Parts: sequence; C-alpha cells; structure tokens
Amino acid sequence: MSVDRNKVMAAAQKHLEKSAFDKAIVEFQKLVKADPSDVRTWLKIGDLYVKLNQRPQAIDTYTKVAEQYAGQGFFHKAVAVYKQILNLDGTRLDVKMRLAEMNESMQLTSEAMQIYEQVAAEYGRLGDADKVVTTFGKMVHLDANNIPTRIKYAEALSRAGKKDEAAEAFEAGAELLKKQGRIDDYVKVVERLLFHKDDVERSRELAQYYLERNDGKRALAKLQVLFKADPHHIPTLELLATAFEQVQQLPKTISVLREVARLHGERNATDERARVLKRIVQLDPGDAE
Repeated sequence: MSVDRNKVMAAAQKHLEKSAFDKAIVEFQKLVKADPSDVRTWLKIGDLYVKLNQRPQAIDTYTKVAEQYAGQGFFHKAVAVYKQILNLDGTRLDVKMRLAEMNESMQLTSEAMQIYEQVAAEYGRLGDADKVVTTFGKMVHLDANNIPTRIKYAEALSRAGKKDEAAEAFEAGAELLKKQGRIDDYVKVVERLLFHKDDVERSRELAQYYLERNDGKRALAKLQVLFKADPHHIPTLELLATAFEQVQQLPKTISVLREVARLHGERNATDERARVLKRIVQLDPGDAE
C-alpha cells in the first residue's frame, strides 16, 4: 500500500509541535513500514522513544539503524549509533562487541582491542567462560603478534576446560617470546604449556634451563617426564644425575651415574664409560667398586 509521505510528515510535525511524541511515532511508523530502509525516519523514531523515556524501544530502533548502516558499509555512522545505545544502557555487552567489530572493520585496531578487552573482563565477572574465550579469540585474530593477548586467550581456554586448545595457545605465545629472546618469560609460558600437555622436548629444554641456574629442584620435576618417556636415555640420565647433585642427594647421583656407565658398557663406549666412572670417583673417592 502506497503512503503519501508529505501528508504523513505533516501530520507527524503537528504532533511534534504539541509534544505528542507517541502520536508522532505512529505516523513515522507508517513511513518505515512502507520503506524499511528509511534510516532517517528510524532514527527519528528512536529519538522520540528516548524523549518518552521508553529505552527498550529506543534501543531496538537504534539497533535496526546501526545494523543498516553497517550492512551498507557506513561503519562510522554505525559506531555513532552504537554509542547512542550504550549511553542508554551501558551494560549491553552485545552492543559493545558490535562496536568493537565496527572499529575493526575501519582498521582501528587499538580502539577495537580496547573494547574487546573490556568486554572480555565483563564476561569474566559474569562467569561466562565461553564468551571470554570467544572475545579473546577475536583479539588474537585481530592482532596475532600481541603476546599478552595470546596468553590471556590461553588462560581463558584453560578456565573453560579446553585443555588441548589451551596448550596450542600457550605454545603459540611461547614461540613469539622465544623469537623476541625473552627467555625468562618464555619459560613461564612453557610451564603453563606443560601443565596442559606432556612435551618431552620442552621438558628437556626447561630442565637444562633450570640446571644452568643451579635450580636442581625444578629441573627434577621436568626430568621425571623425560625419564618416564625413556628410562634408558643417556643424556636424560646425565641431566638427572646433575640435578640430584645440585640438590645434594649424593647417593642418588651416584646411582644414576652407575646406570649411565652400565649403558655405555653395553654399547662398548669405553671412553664414555671411563669418563662417568671418573666422575663417580670424584664425587666419592672412597667408592671401592
């Protein structure tokens, strides 16, 4: 059914002059019913709902406007409308998410990341672990080299019970730290990775790191994984002996070294066997055997 736009606008204007906003809305609704893409009229309707203090209706109307703008690629206009919605109801996390996405569409990475961070924090306070994961996932997609975000994403996955995905996220963060030469931070993240997943090579790497810092106690925790994987692996046993020596457990140190010497003997590695036996004698000169 066709609508006489001029006639409807005139009727609406008379209602506005009398501050009969509800009646003006009725008139304007005739226009958007005839043409749902009439964004300007939708905006007028939203503004009138605000004047009537009918916030839910205003928000629904503004949302229609924002989505139309976004669909047409007018992201700046969409952002302005989403901000109007948040002025009416600052708790709308779905709107904040859309606001962040609009900033992302405009390649305003910093602004988008800041809003996503706020949304993730609010979902966290609400105890919605899945929404926290989704939000941090968007942040990682937006800025893949942002290490703090990657680690937060990994921790969010962990809290959500997604163990394998958390391990992958920690691993990605660890690799970025390693490339930057931030070894101490790298070790902390690898520790979190190993909490979620057994990794022999990473455990070996951390064991060596701790031994270099004379921290045999922490090294032992990592060497247990290596020993379980292969109790006859000579390099692992030698690291284990060093760790026992650092924590001043001499009998265990010598016991492990005897096993290393035996394994060298089985392989006819005479020089290596002699080196290990010499080390035993240095540790315990009274060892008659």
